[in-house]
Amino acid sequence: MFVAIAQDMQIRSASNNEKSVDDMMRFMFDNFSDETYDIGDVERELSNLNNESQKDFFSRYIVGTERLPLSQYLELANIETTQENGQTVFRIREEADKDKSKIRSGLFGQ
Repeated sequence: MFVAIAQDMQIRSASNNEKSVDDMMRFMFDNFSDETYDIGDVERELSNLNNESQKDFFSRYIVGTERLPLSQYLELANIETTQENGQTVFRIREEADKDKSKIRSGLFGQ
């Protein structure tokens, strides 16, 4: 789930909020509904949607064991994460810029 959120934030940021993970899912269904696919196919399509290679992302967070820096990706939507009393707290920044607000609205389906 968090990988999908991170990729969605990147895609929305790279495409001026015109594309999202939904586009990747449609592509995969349209092109692989009757055949199998592998992780390389997913990586290639995400790279296309992000306008840059996702090889490093996949090697670190999918194949590798590094912890996904979710707060870095949520920042693309002006969502701030902090740790308070051992809990992760999410806050929407009030002073959000317009582009980041659009990305956040897209994430929440508004």
